[in-house]
Amino acid sequence: MNWKKESESELRDFKKKQEALNNIPSIIEHINFELMLFNNSINNINNNNDYRWDDTVINSIIKRSELERNLLLIKHRVELVERGLSSITFDERRILELFYIDRPIDHLQKLSEELCYEKSSVYNKKDVAIRNFTLAMYGIN
Repeated sequence: MNWKKESESELRDFKKKQEALNNIPSIIEHINFELMLFNNSINNINNNNDYRWDDTVINSIIKRSELERNLLLIKHRVELVERGLSSITFDERRILELFYIDRPIDHLQKLSEELCYEKSSVYNKKDVAIRNFTLAMYGIN
């Protein structure tokens, strides 16, 4: 396995996973509300043998379970990346943030000016930063 590529992928996905941590609970809450409405509707149906309701309820329960599982997995991955980022230097973290997490168009120029490095040095520093992050995340480089 290419652990460096795995680290780069984790960093690129980090911001979206943080957004998912905020969105998934709202979706689960909405599903719970729908299930409550279905339950009330089913209670009002008198032996109509309407199996569509059963399918809808089962599908909603499965969807909720999958989202709850995803929420736990994403939370764990976000925590691991946060720990990995906290174990490297400020400059290394800043380089990884601008290369992978929140990359502006002029990231190289911005890093060069902000950290007072030549552009070629920024790439060398990025390689060191991703190596240190990968070691912190996986214990391997």
